[in-house]
Parts: sequence; structure tokens; C-alpha cells
Amino acid sequence: MAEKKNETMVNGTEEKKEKVTIKPFKKEAMLVTIKGDCDLILNKMTDEAIEDIKSTQTKSAKGTKEPINMWQRLVGGLHWMDGKENTYTEEGYYNALKNNRVGYDASGIKKGICDAAVRVLGESKSTIINANIQVIPEKQNLVPIHFNETEIDESIITNWKGNAFLTYRTIFRDWTSTFIVEYLPDNISRDQVIELLQAMGFAGGIGAHRVGLKGGTNGKFHVEKVEMI
Repeated sequence: MAEKKNETMVNGTEEKKEKVTIKPFKKEAMLVTIKGDCDLILNKMTDEAIEDIKSTQTKSAKGTKEPINMWQRLVGGLHWMDGKENTYTEEGYYNALKNNRVGYDASGIKKGICDAAVRVLGESKSTIINANIQVIPEKQNLVPIHFNETEIDESIITNWKGNAFLTYRTIFRDWTSTFIVEYLPDNISRDQVIELLQAMGFAGGIGAHRVGLKGGTNGKFHVEKVEMI
């Protein structure tokens, strides 16, 4: 029996197959801890607000709205990493803060890095930075926020329709966040990545009313620790 060779017949002639070797993609990763320099206010869009938008767009809005539930605004205004919280009471709010984990959108950190590259460090474009750095979420596109103290903020803010309304938000004090950053060392160095994070922390920050927004005073941070992994 003839021995099989790594060849095929094409139009009556033998054609050798080329072996393709896949080389490992060169990337590096580091575990970064950022520490807040001032208060952090977190306030995502609540389910109540989303339903309001839906009802407005489908023209099914009710004529009379229910009274504001302070605890619904507080519980619904946070990203919960270990399961959704829906007990809208004072006890439910504080139990959630104690037993669940509060998260922050990883894509928001990456956007802040890209903005800092242009606004602070004078890069002409953020697209190169965007392609060479990834912020890796731990769960549900979130990175954890650790804190030692909270306070409730009562504020009048403007909603998506431009109307002023009363809301309640959580203020976090003595806060940190630890997350993984991957980058391509052939295009950007570890020190450059850290510099971008430092620039973001100084001039951009995270959360509501952050320093990167006009008149913002919250969410400022610095890089406290870096470990290569």
C-alpha cells in the first residue's frame, strides 16, 4: 500500500500543503490597585428610570407618578456584582452594602484612560491607546469597589429629559479598586500604562460628579500598587 503524503492533487499535479505555525500573542498583564483621593459617588440609571424612558417612547406613561422611594433609588442606583438586589428598604440597602459587592463598569475605566491620553498627555488620538490596553472585568463587565465608609447624598439633578428632580446617591469614602490591565508591550510600556492611569485619576476620575466633568470634585484617585501577573 502506498504511503500517504501530506499532498493533494490539483489539476493533475501534486501540491504541497504549507504548515502554519501559530505563535503566542505577546501581551503582558498587571494587577492594579487604585486608591481614592476624595469621595466617590456612584449612581447608575435605575430600573425605575429605564421604565420611565420606555413608557415615554411607547406613549404609555401614566398621568400620576408614584412617590419617590428613597431606598429604591439607592439600591437600584448601584451595580451589584454578586446578584441583583431588589429589597428597596433601609434594611435591604445596608444589608446589600454589607453582604454584596459594589462594582464599577470596566469600560468606563478604559474610556477614562483613552480620554486622559488626549486631554492630559497630549496624544493626538486615543485609538492607538484603545487598541493596546484592555481593562479586564472580574464579573458582569464590572470591577469591584472596596470601601470603609458610606453616606447618603440627597441632590437635585437633571434627568435625561432635561427636567430637575430629587434623587439619592451613595457616597463612598476611603475607597479602592483592584483590577487587571492587559497591554501589548511591543507598542506601549508598563510605565506608560501606569502614567495613563495616574493621569486619568488626576484629571478624569470615576463615578458621578467626577473631576473630569465641568465643576466635578469627586472620584479622583492615584495608583497605589502594581503587580505583574
